[in-house]
Amino acid sequence: MTHRNLQARRRVQFTQLARNTETGPKATAQPREPLAFTPRKPQSKS
Repeated sequence: MTHRNLQARRRVQFTQLARNTETGPKATAQPREPLAFTPRKPQSKS
């Protein structure tokens, strides 16, 4: 339960970071759909 909670929290932080970083035409065109799929890619590269 704790591990899952930590992962969920990290996902939220990643989504917020992506929102802050993507403050352009992409964010306006697709505000949440792409963000939901982006957090997983950066985590793999990080």
